[in-house]
Amino acid sequence: FEMDKNITYSGDIKAAKILKLDANISKLVDNLYIKYQGNLNSARIDLSSNAFTGDISTQNMKNININLQSKDYIMLNEFAKLPSKLQDAKAKLIITAPIDTKDINHIKAKANIISNLVNIQSDISYSKDISVVSKLTVPKDSLLSNLDKKLQINALMPMNIKTDIKNNTKVLNLKSSKIQSNIKMQDK
Repeated sequence: FEMDKNITYSGDIKAAKILKLDANISKLVDNLYIKYQGNLNSARIDLSSNAFTGDISTQNMKNININLQSKDYIMLNEFAKLPSKLQDAKAKLIITAPIDTKDINHIKAKANIISNLVNIQSDISYSKDISVVSKLTVPKDSLLSNLDKKLQINALMPMNIKTDIKNNTKVLNLKSSKIQSNIKMQDK
């Protein structure tokens, strides 16, 4: 018995509801549609839900590219109670993660949040430890500008944030032109 080397596969998966999730999260991922296709050397998965779209692909079965983004801006007041001046706060999420299958225990990803509050660009590294390096900037028409006259947003931004989680220790470093803070927490 020998199989043909020209094997291909394809199909799709549909799920109208994702169960056992918080209702706010569920409405983002409901109407999940997954379309997949591939052969012995390559594969592609296209994903879509109410709020997200993305793909996972590989051309050589050694390097995998993951892309996920929100289809449109997501209203943040649906997930948290916000002050009245921030009721129109919205954000869009974009995540990319190239993965080397020979080194699956070391993942480096990028996550960007584009919003009318602050924009966040993050580099995320995961191996034995987790490290997140982020830069926060304020968009030109940020809702934070009108939140409180005492809030000096330009003194806070741009802000660089580095978070490291190693074993039982969490370290958070914040730095902007006017402030700096280093916090270290240790689990008991």
